[in-house]
Amino acid sequence: MRSSAAAGYLVFVLLLTSACTARKASTPYVPALANASPGSPTARGTLLGDYQWAAAAPSLQEAASRWKRFLAVHAPPQGEYEDNFQKLHVETARLELLRVYYLLGKKSEGDALLKHLDPSRQH
Repeated sequence: MRSSAAAGYLVFVLLLTSACTARKASTPYVPALANASPGSPTARGTLLGDYQWAAAAPSLQEAASRWKRFLAVHAPPQGEYEDNFQKLHVETARLELLRVYYLLGKKSEGDALLKHLDPSRQH
């Protein structure tokens, strides 16, 4: 099942980026998986607030910066999540960052993150 999840991630990334070439940093960012929550944004400094802030990035370059910052602050260092809410948001952030890297033409950064997403890898 773990290998099927990894294959699913890879297929997702390949489908989203197969028709895309490297884009300029000013290209508008539209998240594929991350949804802005309806209503008022939650305060920054919280998991949900920082997630909403990253998802609302105006450009691909800014999205890369914001998702990296989100992961630096909210991804547990040993992969031990507090709950499923945190796990869902962190994993979605990694997929969004991976997609943004490939859309920006940053293949090596995207490939490095893709290796990190491999569920068969021990944390």
